[in-house]
Amino acid sequence: MTKRLHRMEAQMWKMRLRWKMYRFGSVISIGDSYYYDLLSSETGDIYALTDGEAENGEKPVFVWKSSDQGENWEDEMQLPDTLPEDSYLMAGTLQESTDGLEAFVIVSDPEDSESDAGGCHLMRVTEKKSEELNVGDLFTKIGGYAWNISMVNDHVVSVAGTEQCVLYDTEQQKPLKTLSYDYCSAGFFSVKDQFVVYGNEIKYCLNKETLEEQEPEAGLKKFVEEMWDANDRESVCTDESIR
Repeated sequence: MTKRLHRMEAQMWKMRLRWKMYRFGSVISIGDSYYYDLLSSETGDIYALTDGEAENGEKPVFVWKSSDQGENWEDEMQLPDTLPEDSYLMAGTLQESTDGLEAFVIVSDPEDSESDAGGCHLMRVTEKKSEELNVGDLFTKIGGYAWNISMVNDHVVSVAGTEQCVLYDTEQQKPLKTLSYDYCSAGFFSVKDQFVVYGNEIKYCLNKETLEEQEPEAGLKKFVEEMWDANDRESVCTDESIR
């Protein structure tokens, strides 16, 4: 079961990365790095949050930076030494804050993998430190497995599991809203003042500040449909490669 979930997770992230590249309008390559999120700054720089894996004894790179639209990459942030030993990243998202780059990541602890929460921990990571956030039974509620985390606004993230998605306030450290969805074909993104959960069509369109549902504009609906078709999306739960 665990192997199957990890294969599903990898395929879901490939879909999400295809959308990210579609958004930037070009194919982005960072060597062999497996990356979870891309952030475009106001100055035009692109930051990539990676899995922190390293070969040949090199120190793991956590965030890469490109100043030429993905042609070349340089080391921006190392993987913090404060993360739990032997843990690994399952999902992550980036944003710019008053303290510089800030990442929220789902970390899995192999020694606690049999718990109801699947050994998952939510961490806030900056260049200087990392800290675990108090999520209570959040991971248990979403199915014990988190495959996606996305920024909703500067202090709220969406944490998506196999059963539902929870909007979580990182400052108050508490869940705010629960969304039901088909995780086999779901995607997430923010645009202007809206946060969107979509499949082959928009499932939720929320005001990013109030988190209340609102009617998406016709242009946004069309964009999601075209993005879905351009990426040749389909539910990974019916994909022969994960059965």
